[in-house]
Amino acid sequence: MSKELGIKENTSVDNKSPVPFMVMNQTTIETFKELCPTSTEFKKYSQMPIPLEILRLIKMGLSEQHFQKVEIWYDEKDADPVAVGYSGYWHGYDNSGKWENIKEGEKQLECNTEEEFITRAKELGFEKVSTSFSTTSRYLIGRWGDVKAELQELKDKAKDRYIKRKGSELHIQITDAQNELAKLAEEAQLKFL
Repeated sequence: MSKELGIKENTSVDNKSPVPFMVMNQTTIETFKELCPTSTEFKKYSQMPIPLEILRLIKMGLSEQHFQKVEIWYDEKDADPVAVGYSGYWHGYDNSGKWENIKEGEKQLECNTEEEFITRAKELGFEKVSTSFSTTSRYLIGRWGDVKAELQELKDKAKDRYIKRKGSELHIQITDAQNELAKLAEEAQLKFL
């Protein structure tokens, strides 16, 4: 391929394709977390069938190692889930009572899959391990459901939902504080008889 493209033979060529999915910035993450507050591993998702097109994208992303973990984010009331791919690494701790990072030499052991981490940890002599995933990026693999609105529409919907949800929480806190204020004089009377 190097000759076909006119690239010098000693030039490093990465055989991995570029990530074809949208990187989720913080605003996009917050938007989808507000609209889809529940998440689960894609293999455990059972709210509605995952379209074949989305499954193909998940398979491609995992096999190309664009991400190490995939979740479905959804709202149990609205049928508009999203598939989110996570890039990052698996690491863990010795679970035999010491709770120390598992290291390979001086460096923390990091692996692409949880299974690889557990296998490598056992090879290093750690029988009991607790694993954890550290995210470096999230990718929007795809969305499906009743309505596939534009991203700006979704942001506006998420903003409205956030205001209603937080406003309701704050009203409850205000009511509770007002009730406590109303009881304050009575409480002081009892306290300082």
